[in-house]
Amino acid sequence: AVVLRANTLIPLRLLETIGSDTHAGGAKFALVVTEDIYVDDTLVIPADSKVEGEIIHAAKSGMFGKAGELSITSRFLLVGERHIRLRSLYAKAGETRADLAMGVGLVIPLAPFFIRGKQVIVPAETELIARIAVDEVFALIQ
Repeated sequence: AVVLRANTLIPLRLLETIGSDTHAGGAKFALVVTEDIYVDDTLVIPADSKVEGEIIHAAKSGMFGKAGELSITSRFLLVGERHIRLRSLYAKAGETRADLAMGVGLVIPLAPFFIRGKQVIVPAETELIARIAVDEVFALIQ
């Protein structure tokens, strides 16, 4: 067996635009894994694996210049029939796999970087990063 460790960074791409004016708390949205994830030489998460995210909180902009609010997170990714729990969701700052490996120093909280006017909008195709929530054991098939 191989173990995919908790906190492993998973690069993602948002498949739809989400916004504080168009989404409500509890709404789900789709993402996809952008790179194959290996443990040693074993592929454990193929690129293009589906990921579900969730809106934690959304508030439209209001009177007197009140800005919109949007809090989002990743919930799980699917590998075959297996649900792998995720946590957190960050905007990607670095552009290479080496940058991702460096961890928290190169990922930034999502919310402050997509404020347009008074609404918060995260456009489709935005590159994001999630973390594996708990250790995941994969049995090797021989």
